[in-house]
Amino acid sequence: MDSALQSGPAGTSSAEARTLPVDVEHAGVRFGVPFAALAGGVLVFLVASAILNGADTTASFTCIALIIAGIGGVITAAFADRFLKRLWPSRRQLRVDDAGLHLIDRRRSAESVQRIAWDARINAIAWRFTVKRGSARINKGFIMLGCQLVQDETSVILYTFAPSDDADAPRYKDFVQLMPRTVVAKGDLPLREANRQRRLLRLEDERWEDGAELLAADFAYVIDRLEAHQPIWQEQP
Repeated sequence: MDSALQSGPAGTSSAEARTLPVDVEHAGVRFGVPFAALAGGVLVFLVASAILNGADTTASFTCIALIIAGIGGVITAAFADRFLKRLWPSRRQLRVDDAGLHLIDRRRSAESVQRIAWDARINAIAWRFTVKRGSARINKGFIMLGCQLVQDETSVILYTFAPSDDADAPRYKDFVQLMPRTVVAKGDLPLREANRQRRLLRLEDERWEDGAELLAADFAYVIDRLEAHQPIWQEQP
């Protein structure tokens, strides 16, 4: 779906300003959680071994200590995941207010802000695909929902991963299904569809490199705010 959103006059849709976290599971968190789990498991193993074995080390007690350590590592990982996400936010955030969207980036020495204003034309294109291989972070079968917003020289790509039931909500009905690269490369698609898919694949590469990942609920909120300014995602010729 290659679409344009034309917002209404400034101030016609008033809502409380919100600051949304971006890249909650950034590289630091993804590294920190397994490290904490390993450290917690080792610590629990040492304590469990000391309690169970005492001065007499036996294989049976060592196996029990390993099982307890595994459970301890899982519990530590769960606590570390919640703690690190609160303590160690990424250096990007998305502010949504009556003026528009503001993607704030503090990853470099100088803060940068990309702004998408409600009171000017917004060009949007949205796509989706199903996750074929799950991971510790994203379940197999989840849907990637991506959206590029362009205004003048500003381009912002927002995305999320959502369960299939959530991704079937009406707000996502115009998100275009991204085809595999192998299908597009075969050249069997109609010319217009082939061009659209190639553009989506380029955007997918950009999303992979530097897209701003939102929580599923926050992404839905942003899409709803966009549609509040333009209820219909109009298809461009």
